Amino acid sequence: MPKGINIGSLNQRVVLKQKTSAQDALGQQVWIFSTYATVWANVIATGGGESTEANEKTANRFIEVLIRASGLTLNETMRLTWNGDDWNIVSINEYQLTNGSKVGYTLKCKSKDS
Repeated sequence: MPKGINIGSLNQRVVLKQKTSAQDALGQQVWIFSTYATVWANVIATGGGESTEANEKTANRFIEVLIRASGLTLNETMRLTWNGDDWNIVSINEYQLTNGSKVGYTLKCKSKDS
């Protein structure tokens, strides 16, 4: 477990978005993603490929994102925007010090369009 996060490695801006409900013009409930926080991050492309679903090929891209905790509460229903692309958060791993205080998160994300 890391003792801390190298602040200098957090050189990319990412936007964390939370899923919230709203009403459309007809009064129907719709789900939207609104900005939860904009933070500095270390983003690493971890791979990609193609899969076939319902007889249609789909491109998959994956990234790993390291951010400081900064009082954030995250979950897998959130989405992340980086370099103009939206990413679904697949998993969240929390870094903690031995005293239990949060230091940061590693987010594994999959491209939204896959």
